[in-house]
Amino acid sequence: MEEIIVEGWKGKGETRISQSLNDFRIIEVRKEKETGEIKESIHFVGKEIVNKVWEMFLDKCDLEKEYKYRFLIRKWIELNKINEKYNLTIEQMIECFNGGKYRKLEYFPFYYSLKILEVKQKIIYYGRGGCKRISQY
Repeated sequence: MEEIIVEGWKGKGETRISQSLNDFRIIEVRKEKETGEIKESIHFVGKEIVNKVWEMFLDKCDLEKEYKYRFLIRKWIELNKINEKYNLTIEQMIECFNGGKYRKLEYFPFYYSLKILEVKQKIIYYGRGGCKRISQY
């Protein structure tokens, strides 16, 4: 399993991304401010989610055009009807992505998919959630 190391991702020491048959493993390495202790957080994102995010970019985002966070989140919520699972409006679900109780469950798989697509040189991910599609396919 090949491992890609991304330096300084999210202001952290490093992030390691590896790919298996069905998913990606993301290991974030960070230094605790107060104690100086080095900690690792491990996340898994299914390939089907990453592929679905990429399909959204191909369908909804023009090549070489920058899109803001709210546009991308709205399209992801609409595509997957995430708000309907929780009986919320789209606007309420967008706010949940910004720090509400469904953030971990719904937002982070999307966020890590963006980072994976960036490593695969499909998009450019800007801080604060903006992205640009740079790959035709």
